[in-house]
Order: sequence, then C-alpha cells, then structure tokens
Amino acid sequence: MSQKTYQIILIIIMIVYSQMCFSSQTELDLNGCSLRQLHVDKTKSQLSADNLRNTWQGVGPWGGDVTSVAVDHQDPTILYAAVGNPYISTDSGATWQIWESLAAYSEVIYVITCTSDGIIYAGGDFNDDILKSTDGGTSWTQLSNFPISLREIRVISVDPADSDIIYVGVAGNSAATDWQQIAKTTNGGTSWTILDTNALGITMGVTDIAIDPGNTQNLVVSAEGGISGGDAVYSFDGGTSWFNIAGTLPTMYPFNDIEISGTDVYLGGGQLFGGQHVGVYKSQMGTFNWQNISTSFPLPVVNEVIVSPDNDQLIFAATEGDGIYISTDGGTTWEFG
Repeated sequence: MSQKTYQIILIIIMIVYSQMCFSSQTELDLNGCSLRQLHVDKTKSQLSADNLRNTWQGVGPWGGDVTSVAVDHQDPTILYAAVGNPYISTDSGATWQIWESLAAYSEVIYVITCTSDGIIYAGGDFNDDILKSTDGGTSWTQLSNFPISLREIRVISVDPADSDIIYVGVAGNSAATDWQQIAKTTNGGTSWTILDTNALGITMGVTDIAIDPGNTQNLVVSAEGGISGGDAVYSFDGGTSWFNIAGTLPTMYPFNDIEISGTDVYLGGGQLFGGQHVGVYKSQMGTFNWQNISTSFPLPVVNEVIVSPDNDQLIFAATEGDGIYISTDGGTTWEFG
C-alpha cells in the first residue's frame, strides 16, 4: 500500500463510521436503506473537539452505511464505495456519482476490492454473482460459476503476491448443515474451490479474511453469528487446513475485523445492540494468546482496525458510536481521534 493510498483510506474511514454514528433519522435513505438509530452521548469528553488529535472531514457519499471503500491502485484519486448502490469518485472524494456500469448489474453491493494490477472485484446480494472488471470498471463480467449460492458476498481478499489467488467470504446461515463459508480461486475466478472451514462455527458468517503479506500461506479469519456470537480461525497452508484461534476471545459477541501487521494480529469486534462490547484484541501470529488492548475505550465496539504500513506502532481503531481512536505505541495507550 502506497503512502498516498494509506492517507486516502484514513480520510475515507471517517465516511464509513461518521454516517453510522451520528444518524438519528428513521426514514429510508437515498439508497433504500434504513438509517441507524444510535443515541450517542456527545457530552463525553472523548467527543469534545478540543480533545481531537486530528481534524476529520466527511466527504460522502451521503446516505446509508458505507460498507466498503476501495482505492484504485493505478490512480489513487479514483475511489469506490459500496453504499448499497455502488459509487465512484474521480477527484479523491470531492464529488461522487452512482457507478452506473456496476449498478446496472446490482444495486446491492457490499464489498469492492481492487488488485495491484488494475482488476476490480465486487459482490453483494445473495441473488447476484461476483463481478469482475479488467478495464477500470467500464465493463463487467459476472463470475456465474461461484460455487456458494444464496449467501451474501461479504469479503473479497486478494493475495498480495498473486492477484489470481482470491478468497471470498460469505454471510452466515443459521440453518447451515455444511461449511460453505469461504471459496478460493487460483486463476482469477475461472474456477473455484469451497474450503473446508470446519474449525469455524458452522452457522458463522465471515467478516474479514486477512492474508499475511510476509507469508501469503498464512490466513486469519474473523466471523460473526448475526445478532450475537463470534469466532476466528487460522490457516498456515493457504486454506487447506484450519485451526480455531478464538481461545480467550469473548465469543459470545461478534467479531468484525482482523488484521495482520508483521508478526502481530489485531481483531476488532462488538455491536451496540445488547451492549456487546469487544474492542480490540492483539496476539502474536501462530501463538494466538489474545490480549485486550482497548480497556480504556468507553464504548468498545470496533468495526475496523488499520495499522500503518510504515509504522507498526501506529494503529487506528474505528468504533461504532464513539469515533476513532489512535495509538502510537502498538496499542499500549490510545488517544481519541
């Protein structure tokens, strides 16, 4: 990830969570989504402008929850966002338009992923296939051979060493009788294999798949059970075998994100419904002895964790309902964003 791309992502991350945190309307948004009703106590010192470490600017697209943001690797001024409808910006987020070429195939997009060689993948509604573009999103091909049916596409992770290797995670199914949670392709989507994730709870839905850039055979996966429950698994052989790594994690609550930075693994989770507080946990790759590094958070519901590619001590944790927290010492201490 280039430094410029990293900076754009940090700016865009506020789009995703500011729209979640401060909406109090009950009507449907422009994308037909029900706006969240969150009641945030803005009198807390953590939300005081005087205590902000950085100045954040919301840049849209407005209306509903942004579930995915991607930056074009060929031109980092081009941004893509999934807000139910797919959106595109060609000026670093100053203006947005509905991405008509993609919306023609689906108006329910949850995830957009760009590869280093200019390929774009998108997925969403369970009635739709994975979509692939090799010309910057001008035209799309439906990968109708994707082997998992009737599950929403939630995660598309591309091997940083080989963009033909892709892992796709899907939403959970409370009535599941087999482990159809992750599919893998090694040829850019021409053919797929459903991975045997039997170390993961059978009804769980995948929320993130992190690939170790230092050894792309190492994978870690976070998962959630809908209104409650979470799980995490690890593979050291590119998804052939899996091991449960939930250990001492609070598995009664959902896990939303998992990231790898060097030899460290970070997991974020929780949801406001029912006061299901998780926060941020940290462990070493391979040992998975988890430590809660967010005990100072007043509202430990973490949707995303980002570690700087240039400084592994610089961590950003995006919460639902309490803004963004920043650590400059690997999670030992935190400041409000």
